[in-house]
Amino acid sequence: MKNYLLHIIIFLLLFGDAFAQKQAWHWYFGVNAGVEFNTGSPVAVTNGAMNTYEGNATISDSSGNLLFYTNGVNVYDANHTQMPNGFGLYGNSSATQSAVIVMKPGSDSLYYIFTVDYNHDGLAAGDGLNYTIVDMSLNSGLGDVAIKNIAVRAHVYEKLTAVKHGNNNDYWILINDWFADDIYAYLLDSSGLNMTPVASNAGPFHGFDAGKSAGYLKANRQGNKIALAMWQKNSYDICDFDNLTGIASNHIIIQSPDMVWTMGVEFSPDGSKLYGTKLDPPSKLFQFDLTAGSPVAILSSRVTIATNPNLYYYCALQVAPDKKIYCSLRYDNYLAVINQPDSAGSSCNFVNNGLYLSGKQGTLGLPNFTPDYVFSLSTAPVISLASSDTSFCEKQCLNFYDLSTNNPTSWQWFFPGSDSLTSSLQNPTNICYNSYGSFDVTLIACNAAGCDTLILQNYITEYQSPVDSIYQSNDTLYSLPAYTYQWYEVTNGIIAGATNQYFVPQQAGSYYCIISDSIGCNASSSTIIITATNQISNFNFPISISPNPFNSTISITFQNQNISKASLTIKNVLGQNVYSRICPPSGVRGSSGNGSLEIDLSFLPKGIYLLDLMMDDAQCIRKIVKD
Repeated sequence: MKNYLLHIIIFLLLFGDAFAQKQAWHWYFGVNAGVEFNTGSPVAVTNGAMNTYEGNATISDSSGNLLFYTNGVNVYDANHTQMPNGFGLYGNSSATQSAVIVMKPGSDSLYYIFTVDYNHDGLAAGDGLNYTIVDMSLNSGLGDVAIKNIAVRAHVYEKLTAVKHGNNNDYWILINDWFADDIYAYLLDSSGLNMTPVASNAGPFHGFDAGKSAGYLKANRQGNKIALAMWQKNSYDICDFDNLTGIASNHIIIQSPDMVWTMGVEFSPDGSKLYGTKLDPPSKLFQFDLTAGSPVAILSSRVTIATNPNLYYYCALQVAPDKKIYCSLRYDNYLAVINQPDSAGSSCNFVNNGLYLSGKQGTLGLPNFTPDYVFSLSTAPVISLASSDTSFCEKQCLNFYDLSTNNPTSWQWFFPGSDSLTSSLQNPTNICYNSYGSFDVTLIACNAAGCDTLILQNYITEYQSPVDSIYQSNDTLYSLPAYTYQWYEVTNGIIAGATNQYFVPQQAGSYYCIISDSIGCNASSSTIIITATNQISNFNFPISISPNPFNSTISITFQNQNISKASLTIKNVLGQNVYSRICPPSGVRGSSGNGSLEIDLSFLPKGIYLLDLMMDDAQCIRKIVKD
């Protein structure tokens, strides 16, 4: 048992941290502003080297250690120093989402920085979508730019995000195309970036107008919806997103004339609410109920959470590891905070001056994260399991089945008491038990969101089959005591109705009995050969035995019997004689009277016995029990 528990602890220590999502624990943005979430609650930091008007991105490792950050043009390392080759990227600090950072699947050192340019004067951005690769093994572990400004697409808007693939390994890089009115999804996997995108003509979105190209593109935590703030289109556009295929569909528009210059957009953690900001004065923060149904119903659900008379006040929105949504306030020393974003209306608990930036200032942007870096797109497994059997007699080999929800990707089973103590298969087979007793079964199932552990105590029970033996007394066959009985004749098979502990053969033959206990375990007796039989009359005549169960002495009372003498034998469960006597009962009163016989059995150990009484031409058998 100690080794069994130790194996579970070691597994959780080795793999538990592997699923923690801490890549969004550091934020650098605005005018040298910063926030870190290492303690679980946000703390302002003032050591940032970056000054950016809008777009920016930050990345930490899975343990929450800062790696680097960028405004889409320059790249700064964990010491807040520009990387040696970390300059001249084709993003723009005035682009809404100038950059997003994604670790290359299958790598522990390579990070892609995807960048988009600013849309100038009503023209499509000249530098479009590009990627740069940072290698964290360079520059003594501080990282440097190894590959820079690889062109992907020439004409895109300032909207850029990444969504975890449904396989929990790869990523989709999403942009909004300038000319095609499409959502393009580029696949990033262990081989690199697939330059042929999945195109979804889910529009119309913008109408080829650079004035509508600003505003954020965000995905929800669940990875099945995206939302776009459409700037001068005065709308928030929402699509379904299939994170297995990269296809966006079912485009709806939430539009109103008073939503001028929509900018920030963000989903609540549970995906039920959408938050959006508008910059045209008065600047406002809205909440929409995405469960309302139609676009008209969603627009009707709109609640104005906050209003400010200034231009460009409520700007970017970003959900954080503490599951709160933070809002940037242009050139303000605070971030606004939505403390309970899953709650409706004022219950969301909005605080305008929610987080003081220790004298630093926010601007229009906040760090651009893929949602699974903030918290996993998936939900940790909820374990359920089954097996081909849970109780049985003697050795048996079983199959086990994982029935867990939320798509676990790894499994660790523990089978103490079996021939195979552990398995990492989803559905282990041929797990064999060969010792009597009850045994636990443990399953630990994990995915990118975390692990769940289920310990089923005494889930498997192996019972010892009963031992059967039969013996003959006069013309009667007896089995050892059991729960059920079935007598057989070797040549003719089952004997109908022969389901008692005793059986009187009516003809010569070879006989045996199969018994079962209360669990259902079976045992077969040896065979007794009967060469001749004598019919016994008046079998099982009326007597009474008291007390039964007994402690020492029993009294046998005979009712209305003509008795000249009695022959008494008591056998144990092995068929051995433990007591016998031949004597007339005392107090016999003739053909219509009662007689009795007192027997001292105090010498017998506790247990079950068969009392066999022969009187003249009659026989009676009773079970007696000594407590």
